[in-house]
Amino acid sequence: MKSCSANSPCLKFRLALKNCWAKAFRWNALLALAATSAIGLCDVPAARAAMTHRYTFNGVLDDSIGNADATLVGGAALAGIESVDLPGGAGDYLTLPSQEIDLSTYVDATFEAWFTIDQLASWQRLFDFGDRTVPVAEQNYVYYTVQAGGGGGLAVFANNGNRTEASHGNFNIGQQYHVAVVVDDNANGGSDTLSVYVDGSLATEVAHNKTLSAITGDFYLLGESLITADPNFNGQINEFRIYDDALSARDVRASYLAGPTPLATMRLEVDVVSGQVSIHTDELAPVPIDYYVIESAAGALDADQWNSLDEQGRDAHGPGPGQAWEEADLSNANWISELYLTGASDVSSDQPLALGRAYNPEVLGRGTDGDLTFQYAVQGGSLATGEVVYVSSPVAGDFNGDGQVDGVDFLLWQRQFGESLDAQDYAAWEAAFGEPSGQASSTAVPEPSAWLLALAIVAGARPIVASRHALGLALFR
Repeated sequence: MKSCSANSPCLKFRLALKNCWAKAFRWNALLALAATSAIGLCDVPAARAAMTHRYTFNGVLDDSIGNADATLVGGAALAGIESVDLPGGAGDYLTLPSQEIDLSTYVDATFEAWFTIDQLASWQRLFDFGDRTVPVAEQNYVYYTVQAGGGGGLAVFANNGNRTEASHGNFNIGQQYHVAVVVDDNANGGSDTLSVYVDGSLATEVAHNKTLSAITGDFYLLGESLITADPNFNGQINEFRIYDDALSARDVRASYLAGPTPLATMRLEVDVVSGQVSIHTDELAPVPIDYYVIESAAGALDADQWNSLDEQGRDAHGPGPGQAWEEADLSNANWISELYLTGASDVSSDQPLALGRAYNPEVLGRGTDGDLTFQYAVQGGSLATGEVVYVSSPVAGDFNGDGQVDGVDFLLWQRQFGESLDAQDYAAWEAAFGEPSGQASSTAVPEPSAWLLALAIVAGARPIVASRHALGLALFR
């Protein structure tokens, strides 16, 4: 694949083009971390309710908690890696699988969302769950609208057509809000209330005598009403969650302060012994990345041993420009980078991206942390800075753990033979002697080997070990 040099117009153009695609990096992740820390200082307990479904819309439609992935309908579309965009047209919405959610199995529930309204219209739904295709007296549903008639927000909970309504004040256009609709049932000691919280504070609460077990309908809609004449939601949903319990006021406040799920973060793991480098994330769902750059001011990178995604042919979908990963062809000891202009490669908690021996541990000392920096871009997003984590893999034959297989390790083997080390450990040392990375070496091994090892195994006596120790000192001093 044709590559771009570090400072060439080719790469600069592609990066500029990519940044045009990307939205400004969201500050909410940083604010969420700060808020979470503040919550801990105030000793606010974590939510007691079990989250059963979560839709982060961070570039995916996956349900990151359950198995009820969302489906886009009409003009609904993921908006980069932060939200789902609902343009408000008839038929623009999302569906959730009814059998996997099945509110009829819940006693209590909380429906939580972060959203922004682009245009207000009466009776447009944020969510609407249940069935209204049957006669009114048989209708069971729960929904939330951001504008009821000419008024403000409204939560509705109905059994057999009998409605409980909880209304509150108006919303503004272009501002992100957090809303939690809480259904609390006294069947398990609750209060039989329907509550709505806006931005962490209680907006309204009314009594109800309904049961979620009556909601057996097949329709679970985001941005769409069960009544076809109602307008669709016009705006973005950043995140939507369902809990199988009634969140308390403190729980809701804590969730609001923490904010929606932060964007997926990547880390670069660097083995300071072997030089192996790989990109990791803790996200369960695959996260697509289309760019990364690794830098070292000390020149501790090894471009020759770097096994780039370009060289691997990773996720290529054609031979043309931009149809696969492309290296920067001036990658060197200070800078390595790749870009995928029209695609991406997934990273997940069980699927890291290996980049070969891209780190040279000899520059700063084997076993010593390096000076690397790491930046990446999730597909559709702008550049983000990832953490660099240094690890040290065990090396066969390196008994003192200094990253070198040498005479010092042989002396340690002598002293601990018959205790923590044995003949198999010696064989591992002999195979790896002189090979700091732990690979087998062709370097000749000093020969106390065959006859000394035989004596040690047969006799197993301390005087022999002592004499071998003396010989070892002479050989490896």
